[in-house]
Amino acid sequence: MGTAHGSTAPVLIRLQRDIQHYSLYQALLCLLDQLQQMHPSDTPEALYRRIRFCANPALGFAARDIEQLRIEENESGLQFILQLNLIALSGASSPLPAHQVEQALGDDQASNSVRALLDLFNDRLQRLLLPIWQKYRYYSRFRCGASDVLSTRLLALAGLHGEPGSATLQPRRLLPSLGLISRRAQSADSVTAVLRHYFRYRRIELEQCLPRWVSIPSEQRSALGLANSTIGSELVLGRQIRDVGGRFRVHLLQLDWNDFHRFLPPGRDHRSLRELIAFLLRSPLQYDVRLQLQGSEVRALQLGKRNPCLLGWTTWLGRPNGDPSILLNAPDQGWPA
Repeated sequence: MGTAHGSTAPVLIRLQRDIQHYSLYQALLCLLDQLQQMHPSDTPEALYRRIRFCANPALGFAARDIEQLRIEENESGLQFILQLNLIALSGASSPLPAHQVEQALGDDQASNSVRALLDLFNDRLQRLLLPIWQKYRYYSRFRCGASDVLSTRLLALAGLHGEPGSATLQPRRLLPSLGLISRRAQSADSVTAVLRHYFRYRRIELEQCLPRWVSIPSEQRSALGLANSTIGSELVLGRQIRDVGGRFRVHLLQLDWNDFHRFLPPGRDHRSLRELIAFLLRSPLQYDVRLQLQGSEVRALQLGKRNPCLLGWTTWLGRPNGDPSILLNAPDQGWPA
């Protein structure tokens, strides 16, 4: 039996000693995690090939999944051999006739040959157990950065995989919200829930039906006796019309100093906020964002290079009453990039 070396040696020694207390899937995930640390450049499939399976040839019914763990070392590194009490061609769970199963019980050369032949098939059979178990357990298949196959496909179905021009948006944060995002009609509550989860901030509100003035195209304007002059149908006086269904406002309330700055145009989450709102909108609506700073977080205005305030954003003359706020216009209204 090989010996484990390096930073993972204590973990492997403890795992080898207590392997009978683990379920099969717990042990496999622990072994794969250790292999990932020892071989960070290997793919998950290559790491899984470093684990071999064999069956316990004993005919007694064991009360545990794993009989023992052996560690061997070869030219490619450490290899783990798990002896299982689960479904196999040898041992108590074998479907073969008893006289054939008993041939693998001895310690002579003939028994070793029979056992090696059966373990050749046992390895292929027992290797399927982990993928079958993981198929309906998403948490066990998830990889850091949502790089696993299922996460990639889910994000692609939502339109988030390989989104051009969205380098600042982190799609993995939207995985728990894909059910809300995939709805055909978006409500204010669903948009608010996605924004709260993505930015990990609860004090986000959405105000609907803000009034605005919409310019009427020249070809749709009313001209007496010429066009669009039917009363009660298409006649509109003037070049603009008042609308309350095409504009909303996102409120980020009670921000501290650091959170307030991260949503400002120079901040790290400003572009992400713009991209996420644009992605969530099903129709081309206008919007603006109101940032509210806690009154206790207001900094005094000081002239000099060490002044923490930004002119026009976090600068007030005197002490403002209540919680000061600023309004950032939508991109098509000149919101700075």
